[in-house]
Amino acid sequence: MNRSISILIAAVLGVVFAGTALAGPMRCSDEKTKCLAVCKITSPGISPCVTNCNMRQTMCVRTSCWDSGASRICGLARQ
Repeated sequence: MNRSISILIAAVLGVVFAGTALAGPMRCSDEKTKCLAVCKITSPGISPCVTNCNMRQTMCVRTSCWDSGASRICGLARQ
């Protein structure tokens, strides 16, 4: 079960990130949108996942780095 969820998350992230490869500068709000999209698929409704995305965005606005736990992306526009 956990393996299938991991595969699903990887597939969703692949699709989401593929669309931003040639786009303009990445923003904190873009990363939050991606995070919420994963939450919607993996745990619909209000959940700790949504709270986690909100906290990550707050830190991103302060530091210009998005920390997903598995990776850290810095140099984002603080929007």
